[in-house]
Amino acid sequence: MWKVIMIVLLGLAGTVVLAMVATVLLLGWGLPTAHEIAAVSGERTIRLSFGDVRYSEDGDGDHAVVFLHGFNGQLAQWDAVWERRPQCGRWVRLDIPGYGRSRVVGEDFTLTTQVVRIREFLHAQGIRRVTLVGGSMGGSIAAQFAATYPDLVHRVLLLAPSAFPGSLRYSGVFGAVLDRPILNRMAWVVVRTKIFRMLFPDSKGLQALSVTSSYGEPWARALNNIHAPTIILWSKGDIGVSYTTARGVRDSIPSSELIWLEEATGHAVAANRPELVGEMACRLFTGDAPPLDGAPWLSEFLRQGENIDREHAQSEATS
Repeated sequence: MWKVIMIVLLGLAGTVVLAMVATVLLLGWGLPTAHEIAAVSGERTIRLSFGDVRYSEDGDGDHAVVFLHGFNGQLAQWDAVWERRPQCGRWVRLDIPGYGRSRVVGEDFTLTTQVVRIREFLHAQGIRRVTLVGGSMGGSIAAQFAATYPDLVHRVLLLAPSAFPGSLRYSGVFGAVLDRPILNRMAWVVVRTKIFRMLFPDSKGLQALSVTSSYGEPWARALNNIHAPTIILWSKGDIGVSYTTARGVRDSIPSSELIWLEEATGHAVAANRPELVGEMACRLFTGDAPPLDGAPWLSEFLRQGENIDREHAQSEATS
């Protein structure tokens, strides 16, 4: 009898071990992995209370245009914009803490925590006024920052921010753990284990699960606290961060406008439309703000079929 019980228990233990190993491997292969880090001319590193931040800058002054990259990005994401930089004020780009060469002590990569870290970075750099430019996750952080520190923010440029409810449309393992809270919490436990970190040292799974846990309704509610005039650029070819949520973002920010970009632009707005992003950032820095109707410079940078959106999410939903 005892032999049978032992065999059953060993079988169950073996099944649990195999299930754990399978889960670790599935998440390790399915969650994002760090990209190779590209060197950037003039890059620097500053040590802050939470870790190190890599950044580069051009120009001077206590008002700066600050660029925040998307998930799993780094300084080089803005290279194409930098090459076409109009000469206007101080421009700063950084590896968001936990990405690139910006190292963090801790496991919290939620939007609210990243905002506090970026605030410390800006203070250390003597930046007292900021025009924020953020793409995807960086756009979500930029909006959260503008809602948290409205007195510091002059203007905001959002490139398909990713945190609005229902915006993420990824498939596979990554999509599954993002869409289902129970799976997200289970995955969170696994990616923090020693065996996962040993097998997948370059995984960005912890960052992905942490930041997306702060996406959704809390972020959407915070948008109403943004006082700074805001421009949103979104391509109707953006599938991963669905363009169908663009009007919801625009309608939630009091002084904002949405500009539709051609489908070919896709999600990588900064890489595919650097001339537009650079000019828009410069114009916002120098004081341009919504409404942009009749702005003579805008037509020079928009392509055929691109336009300022005048419909609203509510009217679209009821039509």
